Amino acid sequence: GLSTSFRAPDPSLQRWFPLSLVGAFNVGDLCGKALPASVRLFDSKQLPLCVTVHMGFVIAFILLLQPWATPPAYVPLALVFALGLSTGYVGCMALVLAADKAASSGKDRELAGIASSMSLMLGLATGSVLALKLTSLLNDG
Repeated sequence: GLSTSFRAPDPSLQRWFPLSLVGAFNVGDLCGKALPASVRLFDSKQLPLCVTVHMGFVIAFILLLQPWATPPAYVPLALVFALGLSTGYVGCMALVLAADKAASSGKDRELAGIASSMSLMLGLATGSVLALKLTSLLNDG
C-alpha cells in the first residue's frame, strides 16, 4: 500500500523502515480494536462521517510521498500508527453498532453479525482487487 512506499530519511534505517511501518500499523490496529470495549466516540448516525474523514489518510500519504516532502522518520511512523488506530476503531465500532441495531433476539443479533462480517470481507476483497488494478495501471502507464 501507500504506507510501504515511504523511504527512511537515513540510509541505515532503509532495511527496517518498511517493517517498522507495518509494525506501527499492527500495534495501532490492535489498540483500535480494543478501544470500543471501553470507549464509544460515536454512534451509528456519525459512522458515515467518521469513515469519510478516515479517507483523509490517503491524502496525507499522497502529500508525504511527493518528491518535495522529506519528513523525518517519526512522521510516517506516527501517521501509519494513527491509520491503524483509526482503522481498528472504526472497523470494530461498525461491527458493534451493526449488532446493536439488530432486534434484541439472539437470532437477529447473530444474523446482523454474520451480515456485517460478510460485508467487511467483501469490502476488503474489493479494495484489494482495486488496489492491484490501480497498481498495474500505474506501472503500465
